[in-house]
Amino acid sequence: MNPSIDQIKEAIGDMFFRQPPPVKRTYSNGVDPFCKCCNKDTFDDNRDYYMVRDEVWFQIMPTKKGMLCMDCLETKLGRKLTAADLTLCPLNMDPLPIGNQYTRQLLLDSGVILPDGAVILAEYEKLFIHG
Repeated sequence: MNPSIDQIKEAIGDMFFRQPPPVKRTYSNGVDPFCKCCNKDTFDDNRDYYMVRDEVWFQIMPTKKGMLCMDCLETKLGRKLTAADLTLCPLNMDPLPIGNQYTRQLLLDSGVILPDGAVILAEYEKLFIHG
């Protein structure tokens, strides 16, 4: 008579029956996209892919290496991100699918003048997408 699954688990423990952990992506350029606090993949959500000014980053992180998701960044800062925290790079300014809409809106709301192409796209969005 063959033993049941429960009998096998009891004899050898359940370690062989656990689900394997999700496979982490690796990138050839050595970038580790996982949040240093919660391990969320920051490449999965455009809101979590941004660039802040060095002085803001170094308030909460000891090194330039690594990523933080937006929630962990704001938690560590103890406040919401502001336009003054952001660099004026395409990542923070461009519309989807490349850019971060959260940081883009912070910049637009603060009156930051975006580069010509971005200004045209912002006007297009106001007129045709947001009504």
